[in-house]
Amino acid sequence: MRIKLGFLFTLFAAILIMAGCVPPPDYDDVPFIRLEALNSTSLTMPGDSLVITIYFEDGDGDLGVNKEDDTTNLQFVNEFGCVLGSVKSGFDTSGMSNIDVVAANAFIVDPRIAGTCTRYYRLPYLTPKSKYKDISGQILITLTSLVVVNSPDTVIFDLYIEDRAGRRSNVIQTPPIIISK
Repeated sequence: MRIKLGFLFTLFAAILIMAGCVPPPDYDDVPFIRLEALNSTSLTMPGDSLVITIYFEDGDGDLGVNKEDDTTNLQFVNEFGCVLGSVKSGFDTSGMSNIDVVAANAFIVDPRIAGTCTRYYRLPYLTPKSKYKDISGQILITLTSLVVVNSPDTVIFDLYIEDRAGRRSNVIQTPPIIISK
């Protein structure tokens, strides 16, 4: 009996030591995203919301907006909430009215509105405080009050994110979504 307990203790200790030696993930510093889920592909407006679940990876963990640094990823937006261009790029807003400046780092492109309307979202500060900065997880984005151009209307949204260094992720697409009144 004593030999069995000693063997089991040694085996348990070896498993714990090996579990502690698992290397951290090694993600690219350019963010990567993948579409995980949609709550629906058929919506009725007004009233319904589209919830998009995105999986993300980032090698240096610089996603989201730091509360002390609200100047990260500044974008010019119009009164409809569409991104016109980034402040860093020197986008010219002369002669335009009702322009706001917002910090944004998640973007959804709606190709139906005036050619293209890119809606913006602000990810929370996600940088880990640990030695290893590689992060992964899920982001949920909720779209409400979608415009119905024609009823029924079918749209495929493009989505991407940017980290604080301005590196843009890959672009993903939703499946066709039917929006009706």
